[in-house]
Amino acid sequence: MALGPLTQDPGLRLLVVDHDDLARDALTRILTELGHAVTPMATATAAIATAHAHDLLLLDLSRARGGGPRTCHHVRPAPVPEEIGTVVLDGAERSKQRLEPKASQALSAVRAIRAAERAGGRRLPIVGITDAPHGDADAIAAGVDACLLAPITAAALIEVCAACAHGEFAPPIDFATFLRRVGGHPAVATEIAAMFSSELATVTVDLSRAIATADGAAIAAEAHRVRGALVQVAAARAQELTREIEHRASDATACGDLLAQLRRELARAASALTAYAAG
Repeated sequence: MALGPLTQDPGLRLLVVDHDDLARDALTRILTELGHAVTPMATATAAIATAHAHDLLLLDLSRARGGGPRTCHHVRPAPVPEEIGTVVLDGAERSKQRLEPKASQALSAVRAIRAAERAGGRRLPIVGITDAPHGDADAIAAGVDACLLAPITAAALIEVCAACAHGEFAPPIDFATFLRRVGGHPAVATEIAAMFSSELATVTVDLSRAIATADGAAIAAEAHRVRGALVQVAAARAQELTREIEHRASDATACGDLLAQLRRELARAASALTAYAAG
């Protein structure tokens, strides 16, 4: 049955990297049917040189080894269980498992791509495909923007491609603005980046407590406080999320959902700041 092209978003130029032939071919087939132009590659290392000719990199980070049965399970188009297709970004709080060699090579390629971007040029959105149930701390730290939890579905691929088309994988930190805010002094920016990168993991602790107790006044106050801290490092998307939490402080359920998004965005910001501080 035809999946049908996207109706709202233009086709993207996608780079799909998976060492498993069947998985790569299946993903390529689905994404092509969805209206995208797909370049398939077997290794992340080979993809580095051409990565920035694409709009989005889909990169296999699975620890699982093997072929056909695993792959067919990963790309089944339907039904879509509620827990499948969720974008997982908060791995910094959870999974600390060691990666298999293939995944390690993939993250080395991600680091190389991010290093090249720091020298100038467009930031490439990178989405990992992982079998880590609670996300992947190593992937986020390396510079991956999001992780799709396997087994993935066509619905999940539509969601992530739409997010890319709508600019939701924009850089977590506007470093040009950040540098201006510290008077144009790179050494000061580096020091502040190092400080913030280590503190972002705990900046939402009090906000989380306020949401857990459905204390609207405390939710609004904490969201406002967190946003004030984020302004200094020009974390635009994270600031937007705190503003939304403050606006919806009376709805603890909605704020809980927004807090999950904020934590994921803060993980991206911390990764970017860490890389900046490291030079």
